[in-house]
Amino acid sequence: MARKEIRSTQEGSEVNGVREARNHTMLLVEAEAFTDKGGWVLDQQFMDQMGSPYLMAHGLGKPVNDATTTVKVPEQGDYRVWIRACNWTAPWSSEAAGRFECVVNGKKLRKTFGCGPEGWLWEDGGVVCVDTHEIQLRLHDLTGFNGRCDAVLLSKDLDFTPPNSTDALRAFRHDALGLPENAPCAGSYDLVVVGGGAAGLCCALSAARLGLITALIHDRPVLGGNGSSEVGVTAGAEVCLPPYPKVGLVTRDVTAGLSKNESGENRTSKDRYKWELVQAEDNLDCYLNMRLTRVEMSGDRIRSVTCQHIENGTESRFEASLFVDSSGDGNLGYLAGAAFRQGRESKVETGESLAPDKADSMKNGTSNLWFAEETQEEDVFPLCPWAISFTEEMFHPDFGDYIYKGFPAYDTQARWFWQNGWEQDTVNDAERIRDYNLLAAFGYWSFMKNESARRNEFKRWKLWRVDYVNGKRESRRLLGDHILSQHDIDDRPNHDDAFVYGTYMIDMHLPPSASYFPHGEFLLGKHIHNKKVWRHKKDRLITPYPIPFRCLYSQNVSNLMMAGRCISSTHIAHSTARIINTTGMMGEVVAMGASLSLDHDCTPRSVRQNHLEELRRLAEIGIPWVPKG
Repeated sequence: MARKEIRSTQEGSEVNGVREARNHTMLLVEAEAFTDKGGWVLDQQFMDQMGSPYLMAHGLGKPVNDATTTVKVPEQGDYRVWIRACNWTAPWSSEAAGRFECVVNGKKLRKTFGCGPEGWLWEDGGVVCVDTHEIQLRLHDLTGFNGRCDAVLLSKDLDFTPPNSTDALRAFRHDALGLPENAPCAGSYDLVVVGGGAAGLCCALSAARLGLITALIHDRPVLGGNGSSEVGVTAGAEVCLPPYPKVGLVTRDVTAGLSKNESGENRTSKDRYKWELVQAEDNLDCYLNMRLTRVEMSGDRIRSVTCQHIENGTESRFEASLFVDSSGDGNLGYLAGAAFRQGRESKVETGESLAPDKADSMKNGTSNLWFAEETQEEDVFPLCPWAISFTEEMFHPDFGDYIYKGFPAYDTQARWFWQNGWEQDTVNDAERIRDYNLLAAFGYWSFMKNESARRNEFKRWKLWRVDYVNGKRESRRLLGDHILSQHDIDDRPNHDDAFVYGTYMIDMHLPPSASYFPHGEFLLGKHIHNKKVWRHKKDRLITPYPIPFRCLYSQNVSNLMMAGRCISSTHIAHSTARIINTTGMMGEVVAMGASLSLDHDCTPRSVRQNHLEELRRLAEIGIPWVPKG
């Protein structure tokens, strides 16, 4: 595990290629590869479940501009056109919200897509005659309500039906796109960090400044995760705490300005600043828009990870001595076979006073923020008969206060979030969870604008943003040599390997009564914590508690470390440790541990057992803070 001297063989390189495949009988065009996406957005969140990203017409009730691309046709003749689409409202309504059309060389196909039964399906668009060697494909949104397209397939075999099951479709894509059996190596590194949220970003920056040749792999176009412009979560908890006040310098820099909810140019500028921090590091290569798909093992060690570019589909393999899972969902650990937990442990098992009597699948809810603003002119929003049907009784006073008085710090803006998914699989059911949040947001706004007794008060209010990227609180928790628990928060034991300290309240987002909600799911969560009432950010803080280094490496994958919400913890402890600033400090300490692991050619566990005093000295010194500019 000695430190490698070889720098990335493809340092900073961009993957090339077009995600379309052709032979003499078939042409497959992935929607994410359209050259002009128009107003459609690229959504990669559910690649693990469906094998591919897709385009979505996220127009907030106003049809978005067409997505277009031009492709070469292998030969002229008749082709059957298949569109892989999803009727996302099918689980809850007989009316399809996300309808769209496909236009081939200026001719609209006979079918409207996105109206089928539940799930992602290939929809038959009929036969077209192609008499040119190049055609234009156009996706035309009809509603502005999240129509979605995965791929377009043209087949000369008019009787051919493309596969739809996940495994068969994945193999079909791989063959049709001509991807190599083994992905080319993008480089050999000391450390590969998967996930560019606060934890992963702080880890990668810290490692690079400690001299490690580091790769940071992130599956979105911007860094920051929940703290990016795409999700907009504030950076809670404190940093730079005694007895290690230098732990948190990098985090403080990365999360600067995220202490309140911002939007528009302010948040976009924070994204640019994070990218500038990464670009300033000579030892750090950052790979954006790359999704982890496979892990190669050698015994109990990760040998390499393979990632797929979310737009053009090309794959790259990354080798390293050490790996860090900062993916949030624990994707790297899961693929590597790391031990993990999901849901709530029982009170009998953990002895935690806040734990339930019986273990269950309950998790902290997933949210999607949405924003509105008061404008000078009236704004019309369509009726949404397919969404959740609200009534005056459901028009909760708290909701009304948010929009009528304005969200704190704004005179003419308001913010809400919906959450659900408590008892669902927040990894494999993540798309359905997100879609139910959309169903709630659109249904509520439609009721408020069109049907509420107070609708005249909201004539000039406009819905201008609904986040389609999930703000996920909890999923997998990878197990280490210590499992953080409520006892650590309440009793604050003197762990000799604790260099990160949490300060945020135990904040569990649990479901309320289901009486108002017809689909058996929930919209609003209630917060369970150790303060009865809080009105300001400082009221959410608690006495600092220790997070041991033993929570930050895997118990059974010897060269895997963790930083972020997938660290080793119980559900109760996770509800405080998941906060952005706390996870950023985890990333810094993980980088320190990785540096010693490479220096001594040993595992992270051995660092804890044999080199703890050196780790303590690094924590005392901290990672140098590089001020902006």
